[in-house]
Amino acid sequence: MELTSFVDRRAESKETRRLLGISRLVTLTGIGGVGKTRLALHVAHAVRSAFPDGVGLVELAELQDESLVAGVVAGALGLSAQPGRTQIQLLIEYLGPRQFLLVLDNCEQLVQAIAALVEGLLRHCPGLRILTTSREILGIDGEAVLPVLPLPLPAVDEKSLSVQGHGDDALALFAERAADVVQGFTITDQNYEAVSRICAVLEGIPLAVELAAARVRSLSPEQISQRLADRFALLTGGPRGVDARHQTLRAAVDWSYRLCSSTERNAWTHLSVFAGSFELDAAEQLLSSGPGTVQVLDVLTSLIDKSILIRDETNHAVRFRMLDTVSDYGREMLAQQNEAAKWRRRHRDLYFELARRADERWISQDQQVSIDRLARELPNLRQALAFAMSDPSRDGAGSLAFVNSLFRFWLARGMLSEGRHWSERALNRITDDEHSDLEKSRGLLVESVWADLQGDFDAGRSAVAQLWNLAARNSIPIVQARAAHADGFLAVSTGDVSRALSMLGQALDAFVSEHDITTQVEILLGLGRAHMLAGDYGDALESFRQVLAITEARGEVTYRSHAHWGSGVALWRIGDCDSSEQTLLQGIRLARARGDPLMTAVCLEALAWVADTRGDATRAATLMAAAEATIGMAGSSVVLFLSLGGDYHRHCAQSIQQSLGEIELEAVRRRASSLSLAAAAAYALGESAHGRAESRKQRRELTGREYEVATLVARGLTDKAIAAELVVSQRTVQGHVQHVLAKLGFHSRTQIAAWVVKQTGST
Repeated sequence: MELTSFVDRRAESKETRRLLGISRLVTLTGIGGVGKTRLALHVAHAVRSAFPDGVGLVELAELQDESLVAGVVAGALGLSAQPGRTQIQLLIEYLGPRQFLLVLDNCEQLVQAIAALVEGLLRHCPGLRILTTSREILGIDGEAVLPVLPLPLPAVDEKSLSVQGHGDDALALFAERAADVVQGFTITDQNYEAVSRICAVLEGIPLAVELAAARVRSLSPEQISQRLADRFALLTGGPRGVDARHQTLRAAVDWSYRLCSSTERNAWTHLSVFAGSFELDAAEQLLSSGPGTVQVLDVLTSLIDKSILIRDETNHAVRFRMLDTVSDYGREMLAQQNEAAKWRRRHRDLYFELARRADERWISQDQQVSIDRLARELPNLRQALAFAMSDPSRDGAGSLAFVNSLFRFWLARGMLSEGRHWSERALNRITDDEHSDLEKSRGLLVESVWADLQGDFDAGRSAVAQLWNLAARNSIPIVQARAAHADGFLAVSTGDVSRALSMLGQALDAFVSEHDITTQVEILLGLGRAHMLAGDYGDALESFRQVLAITEARGEVTYRSHAHWGSGVALWRIGDCDSSEQTLLQGIRLARARGDPLMTAVCLEALAWVADTRGDATRAATLMAAAEATIGMAGSSVVLFLSLGGDYHRHCAQSIQQSLGEIELEAVRRRASSLSLAAAAAYALGESAHGRAESRKQRRELTGREYEVATLVARGLTDKAIAAELVVSQRTVQGHVQHVLAKLGFHSRTQIAAWVVKQTGST
């Protein structure tokens, strides 16, 4: 009997009833406190009319002796023991002729014995259907398993904590349970944000939400929200009459921990060092090092079966994750065992190696795969970098090497501000030691590039000066070459043509001698820009042609898009608008494929110049406004637009204003500035959703953010990965995905992906 109201789980309830219609055994799985029992009771009540001989509930949580399982079930059904007959025989005789639903609650602690009983009953009782709740599946043939996930949440932006949407179930549960202890409690405009934050931090776990709501007896929602950093200490004191493992959040998780084998417990605690989600190869590398190697896939499968891990599948890969409550518990166990630093170092080394391999194979056909993988691993990379910066056992050069290995990835994704943040932190840690000069020289080169791309030329000059000082105190050729490279890149950005050509030419010769193909390509791109500054468009096109020859032959995509941009601008300057446009559009296609706002923006800007030359002021204005909005996503300035030396940007802006007038120009800018990266690229490519009436209607129904989320879904990103990409909470993303599904009338992420491809032609 339910003593408190049931917060509606329409989807789970409907799916459970559907499964009971096609399978004789349905198991509801999930972490402790997620609401499996309540859902089972609700469903049993809803379907009771379909079972004329009755519905029986058997509570097994307190049972510890597997030999008593059949007797407890028989006793719950009112069957008395009879001499000479086993309890199983009594159950078969009773249930055999009946149309009956048997609900077995909390099966996890004696799962093997319960599985054996269930299998025997189903074999001999054709009218019997069984609904079980368990933190671990029974593992019987024909078992239908439904994972019970936490309640939907209000979407809250993690930076501003401003509410982005509504998650009625979690909020409704909090409000109802809070009203039980403080009469008249309601969610108001004043406490809505705090309650939403509570539900988000507690991940919609019903037990946790209920325990938090009970605290309103002595704390306001705002105070509860502030204290949730120590959720296990705060969330205690469940209602009397509830079994002990549901009295506190810690007890619920403790129960799951005790149900695990020693191997599973070790895996749980060790895997808790991951941030967000992880893939099988990462888990294998983390867990398989050293003595006592385990079969990682087997233990991951076991933890999924026990509801410790959640499995997410995308177009790219299967990833595994823990709820924060579960991973927090694992990290506490590591700390108690004095092993936290050891496993965090393994995690750091794992992701350093992933970044290093990607950097070494940058100019290759594996580049896009590496970019996508590193993008999926951003939460883990950030955590590993943060630990590297704080670990006293790691020297500064090692931390800087980690940061340097991610330079090209950050650049490819247009993540200028983040790349610069980590570069500055790593450089500040390194000591003035000649043994670290090689790594430090690359770090200063990287730092100078970040500063130049963001228009901070004072910082760029400072980094270049430090590089020349470093080169002066040693005779390492590569340090000299890096100083010339950084100096030349700065000269390009500031318009010093003669110095740019001299320094970059010197650097190119050195890196040809070093057989460093990747850096040669980077310098050739700089030389192409320098030649354009000088007005030598033929030489510029030759530099970009060399880049394309190297990159196309090796399947590289990032620098190829840079070369298409440079070639497109040079072709425009010599008056070949048709070739320029096609070349720039190819640059956009390549940039869009890897989600790079920086190169998308500069190609959009150059296309605006082409459109203005052709007299298409509306298209030029739209492209220019979209470029300005898109480059903001990269944290860059318009330096790449303006560093070509002329007044292209200003001339184009003036021409557009004269053609359109202030009012029409402002209207165009307002519409274009709200375009997402994908929508801006689609507009430039002529692939926008204006082709069909239905597509127009669907596209208009989505907000700009929803469409952006849809495009990331189409790229195969998980909700966690999308959250990292957009710097919002995972619950915010989940809310957007649900809105997209509802507005488009879809039922799966695959349908969203197909729709996006139809809209934009993206690959």
